[in-house]
Amino acid sequence: MGPERWCAEQALGGYVYAPVGYATHYHANYVVPVWAQSLSKSAVIGAHIFYRWAGGWGRPPAFAQRYSGHEANATALRDAALAAEAATANQPTEQALVDKIPGAELKATGPGRVAIRFNLEAARKASAEAPHEDYVKKFDSSDNLKWSLSNEIVAADEKPLGKPGTVPTTAGAAAQR
Repeated sequence: MGPERWCAEQALGGYVYAPVGYATHYHANYVVPVWAQSLSKSAVIGAHIFYRWAGGWGRPPAFAQRYSGHEANATALRDAALAAEAATANQPTEQALVDKIPGAELKATGPGRVAIRFNLEAARKASAEAPHEDYVKKFDSSDNLKWSLSNEIVAADEKPLGKPGTVPTTAGAAAQR
């Protein structure tokens, strides 16, 4: 029996290399598969990066179940996928959603991916035209915060905190050297 077969039998028999834990996926560090960002990184060993499913699928109870002895019903899976597709058919398209954002342009990318580019001039114009709400009037805030956010200067009768500082004279500074 060769080492590859031995490793395969050990893995199928339930042996887990402790540092990778509940990893279900891996890849070499010189590639970036599309699925990598949808999983949780669990270990890096040498040139390999290991991942596990996020949430409950990557936790110990998900690995404790026994094989039921039969595969899922393909017809039921297809019907569920078609029902999900029909439910999302009435959702607005990405283009319709992006059209609501001033200065945003939708760029074509791969399936399941969206890239948005902003036209800086249009975004600045929309920002300048947006109604201004005074933060101080919008929320209850302390007098201190209201003053800090305003452009008012200190009143003439305000006294600074602490002891007044003394400014050394040039003669006094020279004498201290």
